[in-house]
Amino acid sequence: MRTLASALTALDAATGLEAFTLPYAPEVQRALDRTVLACLERGAEPPVSLPDLLSWCRERPVADWPVDLPADAVGPGDLLLDPDSSRPTELCHEWAEQTQDSALALRDREIIRAALRLCREHGEEDAYTEFRRLLVTRPVLTAAEEFAVSMDHVLDPVKELLRRIYQPVPELSAR
Repeated sequence: MRTLASALTALDAATGLEAFTLPYAPEVQRALDRTVLACLERGAEPPVSLPDLLSWCRERPVADWPVDLPADAVGPGDLLLDPDSSRPTELCHEWAEQTQDSALALRDREIIRAALRLCREHGEEDAYTEFRRLLVTRPVLTAAEEFAVSMDHVLDPVKELLRRIYQPVPELSAR
């Protein structure tokens, strides 16, 4: 359901009809595929197209979907799309945000694994410890701190990774 909620919010943000032409965006196709699979696994009739799935989201309460959800996850009339506006409901937005949080957590774990791999390849375990310390103590780097990090040879194995993690902060304009 989180995948579907994320796809619905992406469709809501899309402009123009190209979002509804084949091939669909990967997250939209994945949501349709997973919904169809869940239905088939439970012997239920699946939606036959993206427009059909959108109709489900507007008309069929989530509690009536052929999916396994915790008993208290949804109310009896909760929908993913508002029946009047066809815009994502609050429930849909909540689930979509959980998906984004999960994706960010997965990205963070991949970054940490990459740093560990790089430090091991270079035989520099101290670099990994320093890398983790830097991330925890300095979520944002000033220009001076960025320069200091660039000169810190302990961090050599993960310098490219650090360049990708620490994006430049836009200058504040004086008003």
